[in-house]
Amino acid sequence: GAPVTVGNLSSPVSNTVLASNGVLEVRCSSLTYGAECVPICAFGFTVDERVGRMQCEESGSFAGQVGCKRTRCAGSPFWPFEGTATVETGCSGREHEFQCQVTCNDGFESQEELFFFCDGIEWQLSSGASCQESSCPSSPEVTNGKASCSDEPGSRCVPTCEDG
Repeated sequence: GAPVTVGNLSSPVSNTVLASNGVLEVRCSSLTYGAECVPICAFGFTVDERVGRMQCEESGSFAGQVGCKRTRCAGSPFWPFEGTATVETGCSGREHEFQCQVTCNDGFESQEELFFFCDGIEWQLSSGASCQESSCPSSPEVTNGKASCSDEPGSRCVPTCEDG
C-alpha cells in the first residue's frame, strides 16, 4: 500500500484513513520530542521498512512516513489430486488475497470455480474444490436400434439394430 504521511498533527492519523494501506493504527513510544512511531499492520500485511519512519519533532508535531505491505505466500500452490487438474503458472510468491486459477484436465470436470487463494501465509484451496471424472449423461440415441453403454469414462458404446 501507499505510505501514510503525517505532518503538523498532535498525534498520528485515525484508523479509517490508514485501513486502506493495511495500517490498522500507528503506535508511538510517547508524545515527546524524538519519540518514534510504528505502524500496526492488518492481517496479511507486514511493516514496510522501505517507507521510512514517523517521529515527533521539536515543534511538537509528527512528521514522516510509515507503511505496511502485503505479505506473500511462499512457493506455488499444490494440487493434491494428481492428474486431474492444472494449476495456473506464475503464482509463486504472490501477495495476500491473490487468486490462482485451477483448470480441470480433459476427462474431468467441476461443478464449482476452482482456485487457490493466498491467505497471507499459505495457499488455501477453494472449499469443496475437486475435479471429478466426466461422464456421459445417458446412452446416445440410435435410429432403428439402441446403444449399450458402460458409464465408465472413455468406454465405447455398442449399437444394436432392430430386426428388419
